[in-house]
Amino acid sequence: MLTQDQQNTFRKEGLIRLPGLLPVEYVRASADRLLAICKKSKSFNNGQWLLDDLKAARQLRKQLAKSKAFGSLMTPILDEAICDLVSGRQLQQRTTRPNLLFTLPQNYGHENKLDWHIDVKRLPGMKLAGVQLFAFLESVKPGGGGPVAVTGSHRIETRENVPREIIRSQLRDHSFFADVLDHAPEARADLVGKRSKLDGVELAVAELTGEPGDVYLMDLWVLHTRWPNYSDSSRMMLTQRFLLKEAYERVGTLIG
Repeated sequence: MLTQDQQNTFRKEGLIRLPGLLPVEYVRASADRLLAICKKSKSFNNGQWLLDDLKAARQLRKQLAKSKAFGSLMTPILDEAICDLVSGRQLQQRTTRPNLLFTLPQNYGHENKLDWHIDVKRLPGMKLAGVQLFAFLESVKPGGGGPVAVTGSHRIETRENVPREIIRSQLRDHSFFADVLDHAPEARADLVGKRSKLDGVELAVAELTGEPGDVYLMDLWVLHTRWPNYSDSSRMMLTQRFLLKEAYERVGTLIG
């Protein structure tokens, strides 16, 4: 299903965007069901968010995450795309359904903190541990809370079988990564698009934005972080991770 160019881009950059891969009617129905829960809880009405305090905002996020408003994202075309990226090798899903990524407008109820990380430990002898899926239920514009990733970072040599803190410390020795890791979330526009080259590897900071039905597939070793939602709209995305069976048996748990 994926072209050779798309597969080459994934190997080189660790991230590809697949516009409109999921049926728009399905993702919009999921978003509508989530908003219906918000309306029923009197958190949302007539296009306005009605949350009195941070506690209410956090309770709403938990309620939505546990709801049955969304289910499996796997369609034959998505399954084929992931299969292409792992060369048909057997995968182990961490969960049978995706996780909700939800932030309120102006990041209400969230800390304005970044958390740069990779999702699974580097493993000796493996060039790929698995794939992470990001899907958009609603339009997410620049500054709207989409994750931010450093493409190409999965190809930078770091220590294997170590916690994320050690990986960050090792990357900080390079000026490009030191700037990325220390960047203030309010200065997003100054960071997105920043480029460098390290040990022959081209690096770039990319913000994940998209429309309902769009999908990103990302190498689990790509450095990435959540980002505050500074827009006037909520952010609704789904994410799911797929580990190669060999990686799952060797690691057993995600660190991201």
